[in-house]
Amino acid sequence: MEILLAMTHGGICLYGSYFNIVTHNNLIDNEENMHVYYWARWPLFWTNRLSRNYWDNWIGMIPKPIIAFFYPLYPIIQFDWMPLIKPYNERQLHL
Repeated sequence: MEILLAMTHGGICLYGSYFNIVTHNNLIDNEENMHVYYWARWPLFWTNRLSRNYWDNWIGMIPKPIIAFFYPLYPIIQFDWMPLIKPYNERQLHL
């Protein structure tokens, strides 16, 4: 199944969520492609993994930084370690 997150306010939102794998998404035309907030268990922020997503606001093959926040306002930088340079299509997802 092709996943397209397009023309929404927030794209992917993680609020106080840990141990997630965010992969194989097309993030296109969102006001904000990824929104992340952590609280309480701040050392667990590193348990969320991002990889192989297409971001329309990122050019290049180097890791894409994702700015997350530990409640209330402390920034934490996470990365999509292997962002794609072009969107997925359904055929690519099934290979």
